[in-house]
Amino acid sequence: MSRILGLVWACAFLVGCGAGPPTDRQLVEHFRTHRGDYEKVLPVLSQEPVITRVEFADDSGSVRVDTMPGGIDTERRQSLVSFYRRTSVSVINAGPSEGPISSVAFFNYRSGIIGSGSVKGIRFEVDPKFITKESGAILSRDCLDKYTPPGGPFKKTDGIVYCKIEEHWYLFLSR
Repeated sequence: MSRILGLVWACAFLVGCGAGPPTDRQLVEHFRTHRGDYEKVLPVLSQEPVITRVEFADDSGSVRVDTMPGGIDTERRQSLVSFYRRTSVSVINAGPSEGPISSVAFFNYRSGIIGSGSVKGIRFEVDPKFITKESGAILSRDCLDKYTPPGGPFKKTDGIVYCKIEEHWYLFLSR
């Protein structure tokens, strides 16, 4: 019995068993439904001390927050937990680590081990010039569901694929 449970856990952890990523249409619809929530969390991230990464564990309110420098107060932490409960975003990466925040990646879906897994989500970019071929980004006119990297659909891409939703807001896929 423990061997079976171990295999199930390993499959879920390493391969990301379960539901696949949302379609582009589902993710755009989700963004438009919760746009106010996404916009409302941006200032929470950029207050001093600036929050650079947030990882949500579950609905219990368990959250890990990285800041530069110091920690955050209870009110900001509660704002982040409320955002998670409304949107189900699992991770928020904000940058740069010094100065005002210029980009925020919201992980709406992720599978596998970080670094070799897959992430799909919504990205806010203050200055869209950072989402260019020169920066390593791959821009897809067909959005992400139809994007096939050179070499085939299962080839890991070196860059992140972006599709513009509207001004400053993008879908992104990293695999």
